[in-house]
Amino acid sequence: MKLPDEQTPALPPKLITGGSHAHFLPHLCAAIHRAYAIDMAVAFVKNTGLKLLLPDLQEAIRRWREKQPHAPIPLRILTSDYLDITDPEALQQLLLLQTEGADVRVYESAGSSFHLKAYLFIHSAPDQPLAGQAFVGSSNISRQALTDGLEWNYRIDYPGDPGFLEAQQQFAELFALPRAKPLTDGWIEAYRARRKAPLLPLAPGSQEQEPCPQPSPVQQEALQALARSRASGHRRGLVVLA
Repeated sequence: MKLPDEQTPALPPKLITGGSHAHFLPHLCAAIHRAYAIDMAVAFVKNTGLKLLLPDLQEAIRRWREKQPHAPIPLRILTSDYLDITDPEALQQLLLLQTEGADVRVYESAGSSFHLKAYLFIHSAPDQPLAGQAFVGSSNISRQALTDGLEWNYRIDYPGDPGFLEAQQQFAELFALPRAKPLTDGWIEAYRARRKAPLLPLAPGSQEQEPCPQPSPVQQEALQALARSRASGHRRGLVVLA
């Protein structure tokens, strides 16, 4: 007989609220590591947030390749040009992910709203009954939204909640729309040319930028040598590093 003060082990929270003690990122990473297939739909992607997820997504691709070398990679990502917030640099990183087998598309909002934040994971093997997990809420892919920003994301488990099947169907329909353009170098360059990033933040993390890289001690020494060369009147220089 169970005593009154005994409890069954606590289940993971269904509502992840962000803040300093409830980061969303670990939940996403854990779901990626268990997944047999992944679909993501987010309004915007910042380079700061994508860097946090990229290693886990690449590891998932490697894992799938080892199991089924000739099968399509079951990773689909849909983002948008909504409000010109998505970083062109993040799109370049997604393009590299696409070269590894992912299917990445960009929804051309054309002035309409595209404000999705949904992450879907299938956790069952293809020969097993469907089991999955989804997170639907407020977190785009930015460092703040995935870590200590106050963002609410609700976990949907299947079997148990048919909302998972609805989200799957809606994602598939969106992904197939003519406005969901395949990501290419040409699309990114056209977006970069017309993009007008908002001056004021429109969403948590929407103005995040990576800090400028700092030269290593060896690079600093080379830069100082170049500066001395220029000061001596030389107009050309060559630095060779192994």
